Amino acid sequence: MSGARLPMPRSRSRDCSRQGRGDSVRRVGSVRERKIDVRIIAATNRDLEREVQRERFRSDLYFRLAVIVLHVPPLRDRGEDVVLLTEHFLRLLNAKYGRTVRDISAPARELLLSYPWPGNVRELSHVIERAVLWSRGPTLEVEHLSLTSPDHGSSAEPHAVGQPSLPPQGVDLAHWEKAMIERAMRDAGGNQTKAAQRIGISRDTLRYRLRKFGVQP
Repeated sequence: MSGARLPMPRSRSRDCSRQGRGDSVRRVGSVRERKIDVRIIAATNRDLEREVQRERFRSDLYFRLAVIVLHVPPLRDRGEDVVLLTEHFLRLLNAKYGRTVRDISAPARELLLSYPWPGNVRELSHVIERAVLWSRGPTLEVEHLSLTSPDHGSSAEPHAVGQPSLPPQGVDLAHWEKAMIERAMRDAGGNQTKAAQRIGISRDTLRYRLRKFGVQP
């Protein structure tokens, strides 16, 4: 649920209330109720109570949805959860890419805990995926993360992501390039034009690399 205003005629309020309880619906053009068993799970990054007060979100819809409300704090406020999630992503990505990155160095752990993660869990997953591809050994190091340490005393942007650095042992560039192309295609839903735009190359260049690496479009 994004917090957008949802038009809903008052004449349908009884039907909507019934649907909100999840027990029956009526198809468009039908006069017969159909029993259903549905529970709605909605998520938002907005304060819906405030949005209701400002008349930016329907109050009746809010109260139908707000049966059980769970407030999930941002990643920067969840302490050691960052490390637990990192270990989880490492297991998934090791299996995906055939890597063996199992340990996190003390400096890398400190950086993970001190970084503010404005993009929350999605940003963390992308950072760890990039780190796994950069890494050539069993330990995740600071240089693999491509993050800058927070500088709370600076008036400039304190938490900007730094330029990636090459690890001393080097990288498998072909493996990295193939992984990035696969990721771009997946994120673009298989649309080659959008995938090419995401990684800054032409569609023809992307098609050449798809053939080169044997990636199915």
